[in-house]
Amino acid sequence: MTDASPRSTFALRRIDRLTGRVFTVGTILTGGEMVIHALEQREAFVPLWFWAALGFLVAAQLFNVINFWLLKAERWPYLVHGLAYLFAFATWSLQVGPAYRIDAGVNPWLWSAVGPASIAVGMYVPRIWALAYMAFVPIGWTLLHLSVAGGSEKFDRALTDGIYSTLFPGALVALVWMLRRAALRADYAMDDALALQIDEVSKETQYKEQTRIDSIVYTSVFDALKSAAKAKNASEYESARQASKDSLDRIEAAKRPQPEEVSTMSLFQTLERIVAKLDPKCQLSIRGSSLTFVPKEVANALSDAAVQALNNSLQHAGIKTERKIHLRSTRHGVKLVISDDGVGFRPSKVPDQSLGFRFVIIKRVESVGGVVHIDSSPSHGTQIILEWEAQK
Repeated sequence: MTDASPRSTFALRRIDRLTGRVFTVGTILTGGEMVIHALEQREAFVPLWFWAALGFLVAAQLFNVINFWLLKAERWPYLVHGLAYLFAFATWSLQVGPAYRIDAGVNPWLWSAVGPASIAVGMYVPRIWALAYMAFVPIGWTLLHLSVAGGSEKFDRALTDGIYSTLFPGALVALVWMLRRAALRADYAMDDALALQIDEVSKETQYKEQTRIDSIVYTSVFDALKSAAKAKNASEYESARQASKDSLDRIEAAKRPQPEEVSTMSLFQTLERIVAKLDPKCQLSIRGSSLTFVPKEVANALSDAAVQALNNSLQHAGIKTERKIHLRSTRHGVKLVISDDGVGFRPSKVPDQSLGFRFVIIKRVESVGGVVHIDSSPSHGTQIILEWEAQK
């Protein structure tokens, strides 16, 4: 799996952070062993190159710890770890001093860095390069271990160590590849489902508006005909004529494509149906006038953002989370509040590639003149407020 993915999805980033943290725990253990063996063998090495190689490896391991536990859990620091091992391996002949001697059965200190280096590179680079690196490392180690500079180990022992340094890292990397692919597929499936839901919201809103227009046409014509049928004198005929004119004006106004408007009643009824389908336990409340009208593109943006926010809560807030949606319309605008008492998150930590959060919720609403307020922190739930007001 090359993992040159079109984008980094939410589930994929969680997998990357988790596997990165597991990797760093392992490198702390193997790194500690590496440092202990290096210090025991340091007298046999040239200080300059020895400390440069050891320092680069330790710094790379610490950098990965900081990256996966404190920063954004980017994947490229894996490559730094792999390069640190290559540097130590390439400079081995320079590290070995004239007094170099290691007891029989004891591996050079670099042995403890072989497996983690293969895992690190396999986590980041495209598959073909990862396989090439994981083949080069054990072969290189075996040849080094057979040489005088590597301890003149017996062939069977050197070969066994080389194979071991490949099989275990290779199995772990293959497992991570499968986990990342499964996460990517899960997120793409969720995106497809969400796209269908958003499309359904849009179609339902359009259907509601068409029903409203049909109702205007029907009632206008019916009222005009009823008034004309009851007319018995000049005054009543004039009233019928005026009713007919008003009816034609209303019909013409309803047919005009601009400005396209949606009643908040239609918007709220559509959202109520979608919410009931997505999360029947979600508490929904509606306040305000149902006669407020907003531009169609505003209604679509607000409904898309509300559905996305509810989906995000369903995916990430926790199973036992209580969710609420409050819809309110005024004479000049609309306000939607989507809240939950779940695990919460830090908005600043949301990846730039998170299309649902940054584009559907934030940028989509802001593009139609709306405002998005997000109040959330770990363990304190989340509240997302979507507001839009007509320009006065």
